[in-house]
Parts: sequence; structure tokens; C-alpha cells
Amino acid sequence: AATTPALTSLPLIGREKEWSSLQRAYASIKNAGYLIVLEGEAGIGKTRLAEDFLAVVRSLGAGIIQARCFEGEDNLAYAPFVDGLGKAIEQAAQPDWHASIPVPWLGEAARLFPTLNKLRTDLPSPPSSESPAAQTRFYTGLSQVVWALCARQPPGVLFIDDIQWADEASMDLLTYLVRRLHGQPMLILVTWRGEDLDAGHRLRRLLADAQRN
Repeated sequence: AATTPALTSLPLIGREKEWSSLQRAYASIKNAGYLIVLEGEAGIGKTRLAEDFLAVVRSLGAGIIQARCFEGEDNLAYAPFVDGLGKAIEQAAQPDWHASIPVPWLGEAARLFPTLNKLRTDLPSPPSSESPAAQTRFYTGLSQVVWALCARQPPGVLFIDDIQWADEASMDLLTYLVRRLHGQPMLILVTWRGEDLDAGHRLRRLLADAQRN
């Protein structure tokens, strides 16, 4: 069973309900992960709430991948993942964290993170990125890295702040990860500004799909 974060202090006055909801969701993670969205206008305290929560989870020894999207950078493919996942790979506490990842998938992830080639000397050259199913193989490799870093006990967290400014490639990868949370004991936590997303935005559709599932 997941370890419950100790509610030693409330991170923000007036955010008791949200803090309690995060705590309950995290404690209930067993064999399937969750997507949680913190939605609100700019300056309302979404990031502060998330970072206080991450501090508690990190103190339990959980793996954390933390990234932020920036306005005007939606032309930079995979920007939050390059930043957040790249740092998590470099700072992984366990030197053998990647041992459970099959070699072909680690090779696929090395397309975006060449430093992975230093971890294993037997990584094959992945098939051409123009070949059939190349995108699926690439996302499988990246998801394997995310699971290895976060989907364990205590459950880890992939946190992306201000995701309303994410590039399309990052949103594609996020969708891929969310749809495969079953069997992965981790939390995907994102914040977005509700006023920047219309009712038909793909992030709202992703949340609706996750709720149905």
C-alpha cells in the first residue's frame, strides 16, 4: 500500500480541501496511477500548492519529475520533458534505476536523451524514425523511462506546471502516458489556467477521457 504523506502543516490558507484531496489520491495509489489537474487563474496559488505537495512526497523517497511550460515556447518540441525528464535522469538517486528497461526501449528513449547511451554500452541503434510505427516505439521508450523513475513504491510524481503552454509534441506524449497509467503506481500532476482553455481544448478532452476510465 502507498504511504500516506504526513499532513504536518497546511501549505496555504484556504486550500485545506485541495490539500486533503491530493493527500487522499496519493494514498490510494496501488496498481494504477492517477491524473490530477490543478486548475485556476494566474496567481491563485496552483504552483505553490503543487510544490508543497511535491516536497512531502519527495521526503518519502519518491521519484519526482518536475517541469514547467513557458508562454511562447510552443514551437519547442518536447520542451518540458527535455527539461524535467532530463534532470531526473541526471539526478536519479539509484544508479541502476534503468535496469528494468528492455534495451530496445532504452535505445528509443536515447533519441531524445543521448546521455542514456552512457548508462549501457549495448544499446542498439534504433530503426529509422521514418519507419512504420516509429512514433509508437519512441513513446514506448520514453514511457519506460518515466515508469522506471516514478512508477514504484512510494509512488512518484510527474509534475508539469502551466501545461496550457505546452507544445503539441509534449501534449501527444502526455496523452500517451495518461492513457497507460493502469498498472503504473504513480501520479501525473499538472496545472493549467482555465481561462486559457476553451471547452473543446485537447487538454480538457484528455481529462474527460481519464475521468471516464
